[in-house]
Amino acid sequence: DARFADVSTDSTQPVGVAVSASVGKKAKVALSGRVVPAPLTGVLDVKADGFDLRLAQRYLGPAAPVQIASGAASVQGKLTLKSGRPRTTFDGNSSVTAMMVRDSAGDPLLSWQRLQVSGIRYSVAPDLLRIRRMSFDRPFARIAISRENEFNLMQIAARLPFDTASQSALPYEIGEMRFTRAQIDFSDLSLILPFRTLIDSATATIRDVASFGGT
Repeated sequence: DARFADVSTDSTQPVGVAVSASVGKKAKVALSGRVVPAPLTGVLDVKADGFDLRLAQRYLGPAAPVQIASGAASVQGKLTLKSGRPRTTFDGNSSVTAMMVRDSAGDPLLSWQRLQVSGIRYSVAPDLLRIRRMSFDRPFARIAISRENEFNLMQIAARLPFDTASQSALPYEIGEMRFTRAQIDFSDLSLILPFRTLIDSATATIRDVASFGGT
């Protein structure tokens, strides 16, 4: 569904825009605001709900070492288009619920009940992602060191089909990462006496994470 208001032959005058659409079975996207066609500028309210993250599995390739078993994402905020720099900015918040990632054997690898991402600011030209806070509720991670002293998560990351050499990585800053009611299944088979433990109901905070300038 798309609606436009105040449309004229003068492309320098703002036009009212309201667009809504359904994606898949549950996801919904809505944009509304005013834009100037030439040069393209404006401010749009953006809202997207119910995106099934299992659909992202296809981007991991046919022989991916992990399976996205469940997860739903939503985002809401304001998209600003300008003729200057930065050319495009997005300010808003996002959440991911009921996330579950399994390994190739079908065992739980990473999960969380809810991830709340607040204070998102993403800009294009120049490209930069800033996040004020990421809050994980009931996260789980299975961390294992093999007999060959290999770290399971690093092995999996190395097998994902991402070509980082052909393009520059997006620079990012994260002010704070909070973990509440966290659970970690840790094992180390490289020791003379193999060791395994379950850390339960842990709480942690990590601050000032960035892809540049240290952490």
